[in-house]
Amino acid sequence: MITLTRLDDTPFGINHLQIERVDVGPPHTVVVMMNGNRYLVRESLDEVVDTVGVAGRHAPTGWRGEEGGVEVASLIGLVLTLIGIFVGLVLKGADPVALFTNVPALLIVIVGTIGVVWTSHSMEENLAALKSLKVVYMPPPRPDTAGLITRMAEYARHVRSEGYVALESRLHDEPDPFVRNALLMTVDGSDPQVVERSLRREVKASSERHKRNASWFQTAGVFAPTLGIIGAVIGLIAVLGNLEDMEKLGHGIAAAFIATFWGVFLANGLFLPWSKKLLAFDAEEVRYRHLVIEATLAMQGGASPRTIVETLEAVLPPSERRGADTTSADVPVAG
Repeated sequence: MITLTRLDDTPFGINHLQIERVDVGPPHTVVVMMNGNRYLVRESLDEVVDTVGVAGRHAPTGWRGEEGGVEVASLIGLVLTLIGIFVGLVLKGADPVALFTNVPALLIVIVGTIGVVWTSHSMEENLAALKSLKVVYMPPPRPDTAGLITRMAEYARHVRSEGYVALESRLHDEPDPFVRNALLMTVDGSDPQVVERSLRREVKASSERHKRNASWFQTAGVFAPTLGIIGAVIGLIAVLGNLEDMEKLGHGIAAAFIATFWGVFLANGLFLPWSKKLLAFDAEEVRYRHLVIEATLAMQGGASPRTIVETLEAVLPPSERRGADTTSADVPVAG
């Protein structure tokens, strides 16, 4: 948002990302929005351009920052999971230290689970899955759908006014390689069907890689409880082999079930949630890239910038749509 001044000297806010053009018609400057609204302001053309430029330097360019941040939801979920389980364990009178000092149980469940999952996947898939774990807590920048819609509408305006050749020079500043590749294919004059097949093939390949990483943790979530049961059985075998020592019987049975605890906890507290989170990130990226494909094909079909905005914003919740100004501050001023 930027702040401009009406003819009656009252300031008002306006979404600078939706400005289509600024006309200089003496004695006033006219700001024309993408939805057709017109605003008469006291600022000169240069002042409006400078204000928009300053706001643009501090606004997202289609991605939420140049580097991904910490995924707060994942951290909060992990903390709540640990608090709920281990505080509850203490309140029940159990000894949490025993969970970490039972080395045989930890070996059977943790090392055993990694072993069977490692066997179930190729070396390349195993290494890729372990690297993807970082994404759960420190994901890459997430796509800004609203910013994408604004940029695609602006590209469409340039295509209609200057042609595809002029668009190529503007794509050097495009932050998303997928968008840049899609539009460069149109600049090269590729057939729309060829463009669509190529882009959808790229989206599918990327999604399959992400799903393989998620599948790795899902597999771990399936095997971990089974390894926990195996650990409990092994512990009970050891206990039942020494029934003459009744003082240690209760302690031995409790220790045997520690393996079961770790198997169930690792599966439902870590592995399966990690898998779901990776799938959620993948779905978000696929949704975003499908919008890129729709916008690119619409542009090739000669759709107007406004049509592209209205078509793509249909997937956004009303609160995130920028195509129409709904605030009282943005009511057009009568000329």
